[in-house]
Amino acid sequence: MTGVLFLSIRLLFGWLKAHSIARQNATDAAPEWQRAAGRLAHALNLRRAVQLLESAAVEVPTVIGWLRPIVLLPLQR
Repeated sequence: MTGVLFLSIRLLFGWLKAHSIARQNATDAAPEWQRAAGRLAHALNLRRAVQLLESAAVEVPTVIGWLRPIVLLPLQR
């Protein structure tokens, strides 16, 4: 029980940290990335494109959420 509780708390804090990065430290991705995401959404028959954001807080592309997914891309330098 202790292990499950510890891992659940760890997961919760990771989720909260990821959402705070998406809300506070992220900006809209470059237009070419937005167009690419729009084309992919259309090809996959999605109702709307996935939101793309850029952040210096991530080093690799990161997906947050499953109902309203956000893709955090690393800032291009």
